Amino acid sequence: MGNDNIYWLFSASAQAISALFAFLLAGFALVQAMMESAQQRDDTLQEVHTRLQRDHYRRLVLLAVITGMAIILSLVLVFVNPLIEPQPIIVGFVALLDIVAIIGAIWFVVWIINPDRYKVAAKELIKEDKQKQGLSQPTVDPSKFFTEFVQLEKIVRDVLKKKRLYESRDTNRMIFSFRQMIDTLHHSEIISNDFYDELQQINKYRNIIFHGHEDRVNETMLKRTVTALARVKAINKNIGKKNIRKIVE
Repeated sequence: MGNDNIYWLFSASAQAISALFAFLLAGFALVQAMMESAQQRDDTLQEVHTRLQRDHYRRLVLLAVITGMAIILSLVLVFVNPLIEPQPIIVGFVALLDIVAIIGAIWFVVWIINPDRYKVAAKELIKEDKQKQGLSQPTVDPSKFFTEFVQLEKIVRDVLKKKRLYESRDTNRMIFSFRQMIDTLHHSEIISNDFYDELQQINKYRNIIFHGHEDRVNETMLKRTVTALARVKAINKNIGKKNIRKIVE
């Protein structure tokens, strides 16, 4: 390959890759803003979005390293080309790195616009949750779990209404989300720390099951939801009594 060919090839490669990466970052920022907006409207997306943002970060860091190396090495070749004749193996390596950077950028764009990315992220969270909590294989119809969860959500809302705590702080919301409701119960010292953590786990499981479109749920999580429902019913029944903390704890 002649000196002129090396000069034009790698100078153009450096410019093209840097421009492509700049457009990619602009598009990525737009995707992030859209995700934040969607989460404000529906906070059941929080767990999925957190997982997606971690995945975005890891992939973007890897792509940034590859892109940076490709641009720097391309410019080095352009600089040393008039001085010494680069070895073919070095030219081939830098050319390959440029190609990898371009393919990586295209792959990243395709990945972040994948319409199934929420479902994929939710399924990954389900696997992580299963390993972390030592859950068995899911065997229960999801409708049973969601029926109990809806009842749990309803009773929690009744408790807040009786305590006159059911007032949305967000003007864009007509009602509290489940996460907001249990936060309010906890801050008002109506539920203990342990029970608050349990409700958070149940809510997280509900969210990832819903967005993962699972056809089976774990029996242990169903039983935990039923137990939580019984505890909240006891709180609701004893609203106004001085020993409410004893009931909760």
